[in-house]
Order: sequence, then C-alpha cells, then structure tokens
Amino acid sequence: MNQIVTLPLVATQVSLGPVFAATGDDARLIELAGELQRLRGLCRQRSTEMSECDDAYRRPERPPVLMPRYDDEDVRPVPVSTTIDGRRVEWCREGDIDALRDRTEFHHWHFIGTPEQWDEFGLSSWRNNQRLPAGAPADLFLSLGDEYRLKRAMELIAALDAYREADVVARRESGFDAAERALQDVFKEESAVFEEMMELKPTTLEGFRAVASAVVNFCWLGEIEDGDTKDQQMVARMLSHLTGIEVS
Repeated sequence: MNQIVTLPLVATQVSLGPVFAATGDDARLIELAGELQRLRGLCRQRSTEMSECDDAYRRPERPPVLMPRYDDEDVRPVPVSTTIDGRRVEWCREGDIDALRDRTEFHHWHFIGTPEQWDEFGLSSWRNNQRLPAGAPADLFLSLGDEYRLKRAMELIAALDAYREADVVARRESGFDAAERALQDVFKEESAVFEEMMELKPTTLEGFRAVASAVVNFCWLGEIEDGDTKDQQMVARMLSHLTGIEVS
C-alpha cells in the first residue's frame, strides 16, 4: 500500500417526500438532496476503485545517487523508511534538489583581504568557504568556482527526474491516476450541488428535511455525531429529527 485512501461512508438514505408535493425552492431542494445521495454512493464506489488501484501501485525504488553524501552542502537529508528490508535510509530533500535547477554557478570563496579586515569582520568563526560570510564585503573574497558541486547538482537533478518519470509511469499503469481523477470529478459534482442548495430557501418541512439530508451526507459523511456542547448536541438532535438518522 503506497497511498492512504480515506473511503467516505455510503450515503445515508433519507425519505425526502415526492417532488410534486412541494413547489419552488422546496421542490428543487428535494431534487438536489436526492442527487447528493446518489453522488455520495458513487463517491463510495470511486473510492473503492482508487483503493484497489493503490494496492496495485508499486512505487519505483529511488536510485542510490539520491542518498546524501557527507560533503553535500546544497541539499539536506530527510530520514525515511522505504526499503524492502526495512532499513532506515536517508534521502536528499526533493525541494532542495529542485532549487538547484536555477543554479548556474557554485562558488568556493577564498579570502583576499588583510589580517586587519579578517579581524574587523569576525571571520575567525567562518568555516564554510562555499558561502560568503554574513556582513563581510564580497570584494574581500575571490570565487574559485566549484566544479564538484556543479557536477553533483546535475547528477541529483537527473536522478530525481528519472525517478519521478518512473513514478508517473507506475501510477498510470496501476490505474491510480485515472481512479483519482474520477473520484475528484465526483467531489466537484457534490460540491456544485451543495453550493446550489445553499442559495435556496426552504419554506416547508420537506424543504428543511432536504437541507438536513444534504448536511449529513455531504458534510458529515452520513453520520450524526453527538457534540461536546449543548448547542452542538441540540443541532445533532435537530438533524436527527429531520432525517430519521440516529445520533451516534
């Protein structure tokens, strides 16, 4: 299992009454609440499909070149445990590698000032000659260039690109990407239906029951949980009375 997939609860069916019994906004609310129940069931189906694809998805192994080296100055390590044998392995941060893409020069700075200037700017604590010390004028240093760091940066970028490309192929072949898009499409449909319902004003009991059904199915994933405070508990009971769903 490579992804954590949260499966939404199946839609809780609520008897909303016939559409012909209401008119105007109430009729539309009842219709939309029914559509929301249908979409919640479809959401459950799409989530199951994505979970199955996730089981089939196998993330490619990272190339060893992406492991940090003792002399890496431009990337930081991230400890992760992803190896098959369970060993804990550190990898270079992908964000740090991506930041190297805009770098065309790497400097190895050499101090060319006087001993007095060395003392004036407190350079006795300057240990990293791959970066200019803070507060000291740049004209006191000569860049000798750093071909090793440039080569290492290009090596990291190429390795990361190859790994990401292999991951894209693995996700596509497992069907995970397509299943994820299908689930997101359902989420968008649900959201659009709920947004429309928010613009309508119920005036009958059936209209208010439709709104309550939408809140429970869209916002609370089909369950009504008791609250910690009196007002939350009262809201939970109100929704329960309107939908017929027991408070859990």
